[in-house]
Amino acid sequence: MQEYSNQQHRGLANVTNSKASCVKILRPFSFHVIATLLLVLLIATFASAGHSLSWRLFAALLSVACVSWYLILFFRRKPGEREGSAGRTEMGRRFASLLAVLSLFPAGYAAYDLLQVARNRDEAASGRQLGDGGGAAQREVSLAIEMKLLPAGSFLMGEVSKRRQISEPFLLGTYPVTQGEYERVMEATPSKFKGNDRRPVEQVSWFDAIEFCNRLSKLEELPPYYKVVGTDVTILGGLGYRLPTEAEWEYACRAGSEGAYCFGDDEKQLKQYAWFYENSGGTTHRVGEKQPNDWGLYDMHGNVWEWCWDWYFEGGGSDGSFRVLRGGSWWSLAWPCRSAVRGWYDPEYRGSDLGFRLARSSVRQEQPVSGAESGG
Repeated sequence: MQEYSNQQHRGLANVTNSKASCVKILRPFSFHVIATLLLVLLIATFASAGHSLSWRLFAALLSVACVSWYLILFFRRKPGEREGSAGRTEMGRRFASLLAVLSLFPAGYAAYDLLQVARNRDEAASGRQLGDGGGAAQREVSLAIEMKLLPAGSFLMGEVSKRRQISEPFLLGTYPVTQGEYERVMEATPSKFKGNDRRPVEQVSWFDAIEFCNRLSKLEELPPYYKVVGTDVTILGGLGYRLPTEAEWEYACRAGSEGAYCFGDDEKQLKQYAWFYENSGGTTHRVGEKQPNDWGLYDMHGNVWEWCWDWYFEGGGSDGSFRVLRGGSWWSLAWPCRSAVRGWYDPEYRGSDLGFRLARSSVRQEQPVSGAESGG
C-alpha cells in the first residue's frame, strides 16, 4: 500500500512538472504570437486606403515601439536567472527578426508618403501643378465625356441612414476619368498601371482633379467652376466641370437602392459589379467591363477610389484637413466598396488607387436616365 501511495505521489508530481513545463514553453510562445498578430493587424490597418498620413505615421511609430518592447521583455534576464535554453533563445531571435522585418513595412510606407506629400507641395509652390488651366484652351482637343443626367430626389445617406435631399438634377460621368482623357487634357500620364487608355487614371491628387475640371471647362468654352489661388480652392459656380459632392456621389451610386451596395446586400454579387481585392489581380482594369448600376453608371464600386469635393470630418461635417474618397478600389476588400463607406486622404496625395469622376450642374430639360425617380 505504501508503495502504491508513493507511485501516486510520483505520478502527481510528474503531472505537475509537465504542466509547469508547458506553461514555461507556452508563456513566451503566446507572447510571440500576440506580438506578431498585433503587428500584422497594424500593417493591415496601415495598408487600407483612406487613412490619413498622420495615422500612418502613428501606426509606424507604434509598430517600432512594439518591437522594442518585445525585445526588451524577452531578452531581459532577471537577477540570478540562468541563461535560457538554446532552443528558447533561438526561437526568440527568430521571432524578433520576423517582427523587425514586419515593422519596416509601415515605417517605410510612412516615409514614402512624406516624400510624396513634400514633392506635391513643392510642385504646387512652383506653379506646375495648381492653376486655372493655364494655356490648355489654346490647344484643340476632341474630348466627349459621357455623362448621365440624374434627377433631383432624396435618399438615405451613410451608415446611420440619414435622409438627404438632392435639390437639383445634375450630370455625372458614366465612367471614372480614363487615362486617355486625362492625357489629352493635361498632357501628362501619371498612372502606375499603363497599357490601355480605357483604364481609369490614378496617382492623381485632389488638386490634380480640380485642375482637370477647370482645363476641360475651358477646352469646351465653359466658365471654370473653381477659382484656384495656390492651395485655396473656392467655388465660382456655373455649368463647368466639377467634382461631385459626397452626397451626390452616394445618391448616384445607390441608384435607388437602400442596401449595402447598388445591387443590394448580397456581397457575393460584388464580383459582377466591381474590380476589388478578390478579382482585380492587383491592378486596375478598363472602365465599363463590369455591370452598371440601375442608372447606367459603371465602376461606382471598386477599380479606383474617387475624389469628392467635400472635406472629411468625423460624423459627416464639412471642415477638416482631408478630402473625401468614395467607392473602394482594386486593392480594397468588399467592405470598403460599400455605398456608404467614407474614405479620406490628404488632398495633395497621389496613390495608385486614387482617381475621380466628373460632375456638372445641369439646367437642360432632358429626360433623366431610365429607372431614376425623384423622391428616393
